Amino acid sequence: MLGQLIVQAVHRLMGRRRRSQPGLEAGERVLLHETSPFGACYVATDRALHYRCSPGLDWRRLGWPDIRSVDRSSGARLRLTLPDGRPMLLSTAEGSRLPALAAELVGACHLMTRRITLPSGRIALVRASRAHHRAEVVWTIDASCTAGEKAAVLAEMRSLSGI
Repeated sequence: MLGQLIVQAVHRLMGRRRRSQPGLEAGERVLLHETSPFGACYVATDRALHYRCSPGLDWRRLGWPDIRSVDRSSGARLRLTLPDGRPMLLSTAEGSRLPALAAELVGACHLMTRRITLPSGRIALVRASRAHHRAEVVWTIDASCTAGEKAAVLAEMRSLSGI
């Protein structure tokens, strides 16, 4: 009976320990681990920002190439712009290294951003980005366009940029 209680207690502790760190992809390296004054946890890796708002919640993963921009001008708050344009505010400790690291890693992923006029007259935003651990360049167009418009725009952007 006592032995079973000890085993159960050890399993509970092991489960808590496992949940105290995010699940990382194979080869993903931790660069920074911080906790905000409000209990939010952040783990920055070479590939993504893993975060959770409080110790009881699940970890979330946001890849560096998926973050449009980083604004670190507001003191202990870090503002990320998500792929759909929505802002995400993270509270960090005073003197946190996370804002500078996030700005550097996001900046390294985004190779080029250009606003262009499509043949239909609509304005589109074209982005070239690369994940840190991959050599391939991913092109995205933030506008609804036909397959022909998309192919023409990407061919022109590749030729002008040399990417």
